[in-house]
Amino acid sequence: PFDPSAGPYEFEVVVTDSVGKRTIVSTYLQVTNSADAQAPQIAFFNPNPSAIDTFAIGQNVQIRANITDNEEVKDVTTRIRDAFTNELMEGSTIEYDTLFLNPWLLDTFVTIPAGTVPGMYKVEVYANDGTGNYGYNLDSIYIKPN
Repeated sequence: PFDPSAGPYEFEVVVTDSVGKRTIVSTYLQVTNSADAQAPQIAFFNPNPSAIDTFAIGQNVQIRANITDNEEVKDVTTRIRDAFTNELMEGSTIEYDTLFLNPWLLDTFVTIPAGTVPGMYKVEVYANDGTGNYGYNLDSIYIKPN
């Protein structure tokens, strides 16, 4: 479209052959608003961005990040996702909306629930500003078997 909304978009191509076999390929596009081309910037303090922190099931993962924008930070979402399967960790999605602050310090924690499969996980933080630009950053953690 001539004037799309800013934000992340998924572009998907689906091809089906004559016998019905199907292949899907996806890629992601980031559209910015021409009135404000700068997306929010996210800098992690915890987990440690220069190391892979290790946690046990039942422990708290502290998530601290400084989020800045040239305007105001409007909404922030954080979650933890399995690095191999991309499945979300139960209870890890936390959303903050209508903040309109700059800068904003994300300071929260997620308790690793029983039954979590040990392995590598991604701590993801998304933020958007009032013009719809999205910023994204991630950090890796390791969950060890008990």
